[in-house]
Amino acid sequence: MVKQIFIVATVLLSLAGTPAHSIIIHEAGFSDRLVTTFPFAGGIGDIEFDSNGVAYVSNHSRGQLYSIDQSDSAALVSTVPAGALSQQIRGIALINDEVFFGTIGEVYKADNPDANLLTALTSTTGRPQSTDLELAPAGSEFAGKIVTVGGSFGSLFAIDPVTGAAQDFFSCCDRTQSIEFHESTLYGVGGISGNSLYSISPTNGNALIANLAITLGLPMELDGLAIDPLTGDFYMANGRHHQIIKYTASGVASVFASDVFFGDGAGLAPIAFTPDGTSLWYGEKRGSLPGEYHEISGFAGISPPSGNVSTPATLTLFGLGLASLGWSRRKHNS
Repeated sequence: MVKQIFIVATVLLSLAGTPAHSIIIHEAGFSDRLVTTFPFAGGIGDIEFDSNGVAYVSNHSRGQLYSIDQSDSAALVSTVPAGALSQQIRGIALINDEVFFGTIGEVYKADNPDANLLTALTSTTGRPQSTDLELAPAGSEFAGKIVTVGGSFGSLFAIDPVTGAAQDFFSCCDRTQSIEFHESTLYGVGGISGNSLYSISPTNGNALIANLAITLGLPMELDGLAIDPLTGDFYMANGRHHQIIKYTASGVASVFASDVFFGDGAGLAPIAFTPDGTSLWYGEKRGSLPGEYHEISGFAGISPPSGNVSTPATLTLFGLGLASLGWSRRKHNS
């Protein structure tokens, strides 16, 4: 767990429940719930869950990391130090309930009251943006490492969470905005045109799965990614166009939800499944209004795995053995 020796601040919240506005969900059987409201200025950032069901989120532009517990109460956990290269928190990753987060050019371990620098990233093209962070699972070519991508600089870094040593896979992921592991495979969204979903592998090469702008015939700037741990379906934030795009494991694309205001489209759009797969969290920021975190309920969910699960060789095999799929995050109890 993060050592919360000092509670730096407690955030005043509005009552959770029915959202003040309604998104449009284009599939039956789902409902949207307001989890909590943050009365701060600035953008909202990534979402990650720990093993106790606590969510970690960020005030993207103010360098603040918050926790949201099972009762929907939020508290300030850690801040980016004043001397950091950037105050913009991007992605968040957890290792044994220790929290790490990335800024532009640096990765920090969250402690109170200020975070501690783990590593400063450097690339042959300059200072990378560190647009998202994920912990690589066993079986991945990055197993046990924190993986982050460098936005427009094209680099992918695999970082040792103890020593901070970082390996730079240059020109791997140009303009990748968000990454997510499903079992041992790493996926990303964005790309040079901003409208693509693809698998990522410096060893075997990246593989395009879909160009969503072409598939759906809609304007597309993908900047957030979540994967249903049961079905392997992809849910992507189309940030500037206020949509959640769904792409099934069998290759069917659709607009899952619309009127979802992730923010100004300038950063990572917060979207993530709870570890049991029963709900999808997302963050909204409408202009000068307070930031909000919501959950969409109605997904089938999964049970804890009874053993190791083999990774499907291709997307066409995602439908096989779904009941035995493992989870990639810990359970959040709503």
